[in-house]
Amino acid sequence: MTERQDAESGTTQGTTEDRSQATKASIADGPEWMHDKEFLLRAGQELLVSLGVDSSLVDRLPGLEGPIEQLQALQGEVDAEHGRIGSDADPA
Repeated sequence: MTERQDAESGTTQGTTEDRSQATKASIADGPEWMHDKEFLLRAGQELLVSLGVDSSLVDRLPGLEGPIEQLQALQGEVDAEHGRIGSDADPA
């Protein structure tokens, strides 16, 4: 495509295509809030409380973050060792 000036917006088609590619990459990564652990933890706590889970149990959730991360790391190692889909290992 040529980079002709768009009379109405004052941009070029090339610039628009670049923005389109950036938007597609952003959509693939998901919204910014999906990567914010504190936000997700708080949202999860609010959801559990609204569903009737005792708040004293919900208050314990932040303490589980470390053990959960350790389990995820171990699960990744097990998956890699067994060549499961989603692991970083090459199945031999």
